[in-house]
Amino acid sequence: MGGVIAEIGLNHGGDINNAKLLIKKAKKARCWGVKFQFRNIETFYNNTDEVSDMTIYDEIKRNQLSLNDYEELAILCKNQKIKFGISFFRAEDFWALSNIVDLVDFIKVPSSECLNFLLIEELLNTRKEIFLSTGGQDTKNFIEKIAKYKKQLIVLHCISNYPVKLGEQDLNVIKTFRKSGFKDVGYSSHDSEWEVCILALSKGASWIERHITLDKKGKGLDDTSSSIPSEFKKLVKFALHYKDISGEGLHKPNQGELINIQNLGTSLYAVRDIDVGETTNWADFSINAPRTGLSIGEYSLKYINKKLTNRLRRKQPLTNWNFSNGSQNISLETKNFAKHLNLGLPVRLHDYKLLKQTFDVGTYEFHLSFSEVLSDTLSSTVSDISANENISIHLPDYIPGNSLMDPISENNDIRARSKEIIEIVCNWGKRIEQKIGKNVNIIGSFSCVHEKTKEKNLNKIFDFIDSKANKILPQWLPVYAWYFGGSVKLELFNSEEDIDYIVKNQRKICLDFSHLAMSAHSFEADWKDWYRKLYGTIEHLHISDSSGSTAEGLMIGDGSIGDFSKILLIDKIKIIEPWQGHLNQGEGFLTTLDILYRQFKHNVRE
Repeated sequence: MGGVIAEIGLNHGGDINNAKLLIKKAKKARCWGVKFQFRNIETFYNNTDEVSDMTIYDEIKRNQLSLNDYEELAILCKNQKIKFGISFFRAEDFWALSNIVDLVDFIKVPSSECLNFLLIEELLNTRKEIFLSTGGQDTKNFIEKIAKYKKQLIVLHCISNYPVKLGEQDLNVIKTFRKSGFKDVGYSSHDSEWEVCILALSKGASWIERHITLDKKGKGLDDTSSSIPSEFKKLVKFALHYKDISGEGLHKPNQGELINIQNLGTSLYAVRDIDVGETTNWADFSINAPRTGLSIGEYSLKYINKKLTNRLRRKQPLTNWNFSNGSQNISLETKNFAKHLNLGLPVRLHDYKLLKQTFDVGTYEFHLSFSEVLSDTLSSTVSDISANENISIHLPDYIPGNSLMDPISENNDIRARSKEIIEIVCNWGKRIEQKIGKNVNIIGSFSCVHEKTKEKNLNKIFDFIDSKANKILPQWLPVYAWYFGGSVKLELFNSEEDIDYIVKNQRKICLDFSHLAMSAHSFEADWKDWYRKLYGTIEHLHISDSSGSTAEGLMIGDGSIGDFSKILLIDKIKIIEPWQGHLNQGEGFLTTLDILYRQFKHNVRE
């Protein structure tokens, strides 16, 4: 995507203060640039008696800005970090503003002058980015006539009506221009509906130019074919994400989809104990949710009437592992590697004993639900914990009532329920600390905001954390999380502003690397830069790979982080978090530990 240009044109009404306001509105909407028009009105018209529509002449004359005004606006754009552009109708007009050419980022040749070769050549000499609109032109003839300059121009398909009626856009011309070899192609919109610009993107437009106004019902000639700032925000949002929206023609399910399929889908659960060597059929299973094992389709296509290679117990889901010849046993080398580096597993209350028996890495993090916290299931687990283990606890993300955990909420019930759950977990953590003789980190996702500034919200969170005797660590978060069956925008612990606060105030956090890469991607930042800034704040780590801003919990090497070998040297508890790593008897955990061991052996030991 090239960018969105907010054409201010004459919509400032000849008032420089309006022009400044529109620049700031365009910047806030994340436009790439703003553009003005310049005509030296004193010399532009030879005979106004021949102007067929005197309203146009009057509009142009009324809305003129001074030469000094353009310089002031260009400087404002530099300060606002938004590109500044001007449309010129004649070479003479360009010369009249030659003193500020250095301040101009791009130049536009309007539709009425798109075959003005004197002007085009003069502008190309500036080595600025040159845009050219094509309104009023026969496409085939235009391409032939402009052929000499195609490689140097960004051409904008345009219909020079104000506004353009639906059905008269001829957007497939954009495809024609693409095939014709122009430097780049875009769309200059005079439509009543800004949404037409989205359709232009679907035809291959890299650039969108559209008029911006403060009032679509204003008296200016362009107001009816313009967009107000709120519409520009929507337009830019779609434009910036259009490549991601379109994709590559193939789809891999995201984590949100996988969560929903798991929660809503069914799999096969054994109705009896099935031993190794027995052949399975439909009668051996009931069909129940959630989908924690093989689906009906997977079973019918691959495994029906096949013999089990690993035993399946009654009420357990049928998985690929039950038909696998591979070993699910951790090697002694990998186990010792994990123990040496305090590299552990996330566990639930109901699978802790099994996973400990299978892996015995010595480091475990209990991931709790609010229903477990509010039941009697916590107490019995303490006796199963060995004195030599490293234990941490992950607070529930939710509280009863489909609300996120929020101990500083302005809602009395949400705040009270959140504090109740945290208090129970803290007391349980103290019991575990007495058992193992070590600190137990409590990890929480604190993502809600109530105050106007980040600092005030963060102050409140850390004030609450400081009020507890336990070591509670906020974890680094993505910008969008898969909550409540969908995607929820989170507001804290995921931005550069949060980094500045954490570093300045010397606070400690749990650094989730998958979340770190996702949040950096959301802000078009480099996760490695953020990691370097946060390094001194790390008290606990979560390890998995990620891709883009939404794909978390990927297998190591399948995402943008890739190599964790140096990260493993951080002398803190490190919990691996591959998505659904506990399934198939902990197959994902075993794979992750083996990959990390190989990375470490290759890149650190050797």
